[in-house]
Amino acid sequence: MITPKTFTRSKISKGFTLIELMIGIAIIGVLSAIAIPAFQDYLNRAKVTELMNIAQSCKAGIIEFTATTNAWPANAGDAGCQSNVAAQSQYARQLLVGANGRIQVTFQANTVAAGIVANNFIALIPFTGGVRHTDPLQPVGEWRCVTNVTAEFRRYLPAACRNNNVN
Repeated sequence: MITPKTFTRSKISKGFTLIELMIGIAIIGVLSAIAIPAFQDYLNRAKVTELMNIAQSCKAGIIEFTATTNAWPANAGDAGCQSNVAAQSQYARQLLVGANGRIQVTFQANTVAAGIVANNFIALIPFTGGVRHTDPLQPVGEWRCVTNVTAEFRRYLPAACRNNNVN
């Protein structure tokens, strides 16, 4: 009589080996090393964009004020701009509307990125024909962004502001 052979399985795989787990952890580490700094840059750009939006929202008020009064607004309140931006934004300290329609938003110290100090700002200045616009009776040609943020932190600014120093 023929007896059936019994087959036994040798070493059934029941999970990952230590090497496979270590390779997986190394891959996750490399991806994290790339993703975390990129995400930090994204967050900082979003914070600066909030300040730019505060300045942008003030443009319409200035244009309306000059159209109805034939003069520049004396302050942010006259232009209908946000008066207390520090209470409404954790990144902006102050909004100023200055001579000839200049809109300036000052950063809170170190809230956007460590190293951006409290006297750093983004400003929108009206220009017409390549020169500063000074006549409230004439329409504004364009608004240029200027800043005093150091070169190290310019990468967080909108493209229109990166290469424009205070003038």
